[in-house]
Amino acid sequence: MLAVWGWLLLAAVLPRVSILVQPRVVDPPSGWLRIECRVARHPENRRLFIGVADLTDSARQIDGANDRVIHELTVKYIPCQPQVTAYCELHDARGVVQRAAQSVLVVGCGDDGESL
Repeated sequence: MLAVWGWLLLAAVLPRVSILVQPRVVDPPSGWLRIECRVARHPENRRLFIGVADLTDSARQIDGANDRVIHELTVKYIPCQPQVTAYCELHDARGVVQRAAQSVLVVGCGDDGESL
């Protein structure tokens, strides 16, 4: 019985969303990002937002425990700035939000914010 409670507690604490971003260094203007969100199957999963902060995002419905685990977004344009933050944000039926984020270094930009 104690093992069952331990598993339930562990499931309540572990994050249900993780992120993988490739590449980790971007060189505009041809720079692009591939964002991969891994969402653990759970009956309360409802909505997933994938994106780059202050640039773009994509909202997707999640079908609880029946949806796929891997969700991807390719961003084909990254502006010149020191770095950008890619994220995966999972919303569940109770209103709980879990977020995974990864910073990406942007290189090849001049002082004027234009690519070299």
